[in-house]
Amino acid sequence: MSVRTGAEYLAGLKEQPREIWLDGKRIEDVTEFPGLANGARSIATLYDMQHDGKASCNMTYPSPTTGDPVGLSFIIPKSADDLAKRRDMMSAWAHASYGMMGRTPDFLNLTIMAMAAAGDFFGDNRPEFKQNVVNYYEYARENDLCMTHTLVNLQRNRAPSATSMDYTTDVALHVVKETDTGLVIRGPRVLATLSPLSDEIMVYPTRSSLLARDEDAHKYAFAFAVPCGIDGLKFICRESFDLDKSHFDHPLGSRFEEMDAIVYFDDVLVPWERLFMYGDRH
Repeated sequence: MSVRTGAEYLAGLKEQPREIWLDGKRIEDVTEFPGLANGARSIATLYDMQHDGKASCNMTYPSPTTGDPVGLSFIIPKSADDLAKRRDMMSAWAHASYGMMGRTPDFLNLTIMAMAAAGDFFGDNRPEFKQNVVNYYEYARENDLCMTHTLVNLQRNRAPSATSMDYTTDVALHVVKETDTGLVIRGPRVLATLSPLSDEIMVYPTRSSLLARDEDAHKYAFAFAVPCGIDGLKFICRESFDLDKSHFDHPLGSRFEEMDAIVYFDDVLVPWERLFMYGDRH
């Protein structure tokens, strides 16, 4: 597969069952559910721009592996011209939503591109992780994925004097056990914007994620990506800004609701080949 159309993107959301909750209801089809459907259609419009000969700039470039057109936001830039082309493509997507959608697919396309370009870093302690991140980058590029991410562990203590350690590990996303096939992950993370409308979710550490400073620290240090429909993964959405009103009365909320969610990993098995980092010390 090369660049997807909007219809193919929407079909992909329908084909991958996910556990998504909004207003106390489990959502069976985000492409039809009021409060989410219009946001999905807006993302679909961006995918259609990749096939629009009238677009103001190039939206694609030839895949290094197949020669088929792939999204320009995936390009590993080798020149100033590459950077300019990518800038123009991303600007075109930003202008399509008047800058109101901050989590269009290009933002994580760049992230996984940068991770792959820095593959040696991920392979410092475990050489196989370098190949894992490069493989995943190529998979995301060739399948034109829409990705979300989640970075921050829940903060249990909000007292004014709370320190970073008051996040505490009992509510942090962590490894329950290692198996021959992968890591079993349990716990919540915030805040996964665009998650109900995404194909896959990326998880990686940030400063607020590094909680433990003892022999168990490796349980909280990992990076990986999995499909949003993987067994045990749940998304709990905030209330929607799309009130199911007309574009005239609600011109922004009725078009550009990208939705935020708390993500809960209920003993999710992350395959080893989807791991980019685990227990590394730098």
